[in-house]
Amino acid sequence: MVELREYKHLGLSLFVSDELFLPNPTTNRIAKAIDHSDLEGKIVFDIGTGVGPLAIWAAKNGARHVYGVDTNSEQIDMAKVNAKYNNVQEKTDFYVGSLFDPLNSMKADTIIGDVSTLTDIAGRVLGYYPERVEVGGPDGTRNIIQLLLAAPCYLNEGGTLYFPFTPDLADGEKTMRAAEETFRNIEHLQPIKFELKEDDIIALKAAYNGNLPAFMSKVGILNEYNRYVWHGEVIKASRPF
Repeated sequence: MVELREYKHLGLSLFVSDELFLPNPTTNRIAKAIDHSDLEGKIVFDIGTGVGPLAIWAAKNGARHVYGVDTNSEQIDMAKVNAKYNNVQEKTDFYVGSLFDPLNSMKADTIIGDVSTLTDIAGRVLGYYPERVEVGGPDGTRNIIQLLLAAPCYLNEGGTLYFPFTPDLADGEKTMRAAEETFRNIEHLQPIKFELKEDDIIALKAAYNGNLPAFMSKVGILNEYNRYVWHGEVIKASRPF
């Protein structure tokens, strides 16, 4: 069912559906991490736009034009509705496709790479990704590494890339290695923390037949507040090789 929800951290009201990917704390942290000088008067690509929260937020916060891309056509249809509802339809375009494919030879000053960085199993079991929405592959790196390797070809000189990093629920070492081999500058910005219930831990372990992958070694460990959490952060990458 489609409903209108308010997202105060973004300053937006958006039409969303539980059958599609919902804006979450990672969405908020990415918006908080982005330097407004990387938006003001700039061309922005929002890869993995979902229903358009970050694309619309960027358009309302000074971007000259924003191009959003997502593999899910239902999400792109919703993004267009949300752009019109938030009066930024003239500053946004949305395309169905994989990563940068629909953008051809276009280039951006800023790329927001909010693609899935969780494993398929974790994304489904923890309820972050509905069945119709693509996740990040067996080790969570499929989409983000493809994006990291391709991004330099779509960045104007001096451009920047922002992306989420989720080492607790994906192969973070593999992702960071790709980032460091592609960009000279890697800045660790906003931390992300998601609380997990004990039932989440039990379900996740059961989905992996009792043996979590080595890169998930921190999942299931209680923090100083006696809560289960998984950690991530927002990364800013610039100056590609």
